[in-house]
Amino acid sequence: MQDQPTNHASVRRPVCPYCRKGMEYRMSVPHEIYPTLLHVMFVCDCGRVCDRIVANSMLANSPMQAL
Repeated sequence: MQDQPTNHASVRRPVCPYCRKGMEYRMSVPHEIYPTLLHVMFVCDCGRVCDRIVANSMLANSPMQAL
């Protein structure tokens, strides 16, 4: 099966610096000042939290589709 193209931005999930496990996506919200950016948050089973600012896909209809 061939991969289908999508309009979703690709965000690699971070690795926890404490336990070295992959962190899970928790939520994303539009940036307060810049509408083309998303504030994306990840959490780890050990309790560590990580956040990133990423470009919002211009083709996506909602912020949740950009991930």
